[in-house]
Amino acid sequence: MGLLLMDKGPQFSDEYTFQHDLAPEGSSVRDHYVGAFHPTDGQIGHIQWKPNAGVIEMIQVNEKHRRKGVATAMYNYAKSLDPNIKMSRVRTPAGDAWRQSMPDEPVYRGD
Repeated sequence: MGLLLMDKGPQFSDEYTFQHDLAPEGSSVRDHYVGAFHPTDGQIGHIQWKPNAGVIEMIQVNEKHRRKGVATAMYNYAKSLDPNIKMSRVRTPAGDAWRQSMPDEPVYRGD
């Protein structure tokens, strides 16, 4: 399934830019998707969430670009688009470490 460009997001530092996309019309669910791009390495990460559920389904940054604030910047940009998104309870060890760096952010607890 391809993505349809909706807008170009802000630039994060001199190295990274973000793009916000939605899945195309007619898809079963129109996930929000923010990609992080580096001028020479191309796409180096993304964050994805369903707008109705408001829970992050995936956040990923290529290893070479980790620990540079990219995941946090993508998350902050995503929150500017959808202020109600929450972090998932299901995370990798790297995701747990990232989550602990932002203790005040809401976590999805289920219904």
